[in-house]
Amino acid sequence: MSIDEADYVSKPTAAQSYLDVDREMLPGAKHLVGIDSISSQAPTFLCGHICECALKSILSFNGKSEKELKDSSIRHNILGLWNEVCNLTQELDNPPQDWVSQLSRVFNAPHVVRYAKGANFVVFSDQWAMINGTENLVSLAAQIIE
Repeated sequence: MSIDEADYVSKPTAAQSYLDVDREMLPGAKHLVGIDSISSQAPTFLCGHICECALKSILSFNGKSEKELKDSSIRHNILGLWNEVCNLTQELDNPPQDWVSQLSRVFNAPHVVRYAKGANFVVFSDQWAMINGTENLVSLAAQIIE
């Protein structure tokens, strides 16, 4: 099953599509943080995906093609995407805060937070810094592309 023009009120740009994913997932990630019965892996994975999409929305808005965004050097690499965005705007911390580097390490290859590759769980030292930073990144992306 594929999506066609009839599925949209208006077809979103790639940048808007990435931002729409962020807006759908961020409330869930925020809700999961701090619930004792939920592993930190769930919000960490969501924040990784949200940050990836927020950064890709900015890059897409600034002319990066989908093919370029799928390049293995930046595809799921939060830090690589972050650095690409830093080349376009002074709005991001450079160097990034610790939560960005830590999130990139577990979200990028070998995808520890996605698959059980030598680890049973991921402990993110400061989940609130990750959530707050993710929310700020989504806000920045919205300011840039809207």
